[in-house]
Amino acid sequence: MVSGPDLRAARLGAKVSLDALSTRIGMSKGHLSRVERGQREATPALLRGYQ
Repeated sequence: MVSGPDLRAARLGAKVSLDALSTRIGMSKGHLSRVERGQREATPALLRGYQ
């Protein structure tokens, strides 16, 4: 399973803002932030959005 910090590193490495990712995949910035901080688990749908 991919960890939240790994997702954040991938997003930052791709130079994508949390706001842009939120808009692209249709999930709130707050939810994505909690996933990246490890407070929520990443769903398969969310993981596809990071690709």
